[in-house]
Amino acid sequence: IYSGIFLPVVVAISFLISFTTINSVVYLSRRYRSNGGYYSYAGSIFGKPAGLFTSLLYVAYSFLVLPDIVFFDTSFLGSVFPAFIHLYTVKVLVSVIFVVSPLILVSLGLKRSILYTIGAGVSELVFILVLGILLLVYRNPVPAVYTGQANPIISIFQGLIFGILAFSGGASSIFLSENTRNGKKTVPRALLISYLATGSSMIFVSVGIVLFLGNSISLYS
Repeated sequence: IYSGIFLPVVVAISFLISFTTINSVVYLSRRYRSNGGYYSYAGSIFGKPAGLFTSLLYVAYSFLVLPDIVFFDTSFLGSVFPAFIHLYTVKVLVSVIFVVSPLILVSLGLKRSILYTIGAGVSELVFILVLGILLLVYRNPVPAVYTGQANPIISIFQGLIFGILAFSGGASSIFLSENTRNGKKTVPRALLISYLATGSSMIFVSVGIVLFLGNSISLYS
């Protein structure tokens, strides 16, 4: 909606901006091993009040993000199954499944939940890459035309707000650093590899989206 044909530019800039955050976490994870993550880092460096404040922010975020994900997923399901998803009972059922399934998964133990997380992550990455290739193969022969704001810089800036959000959560593995063998080496390496792999695939597929939509991009937005 905001970026139009500059979507790949927005994703690339968001990738670079978000890298500053990841780089800071990588630096800290080489010096501290803690399943506490962010608030442990803040507490170790700036003192206990800063650590407590950071932990409260994270708890508040956790309470908000779960219902957000549920609403997000049900809205997508509604576009695929409009005849069913508008029913209140179906929405409640879908919401319960989304909330309960991670709890069940975690209750199976650390090893199994990590294996599932790796499998789901690799599957998602493969899906994105396949999707990007298909978008390039079946791209629109008529190139996209810029139809956004009068000033392209404004479009890019507005898109960056959502572009940076797309890279949030990239440092999730620090919350397992204390349980990881040789964590001060493994965790920073994992952070960098996963971030580079994710960012590269997102930039690739954003190029595919623009080429696939071509002159239909404004209509799609």
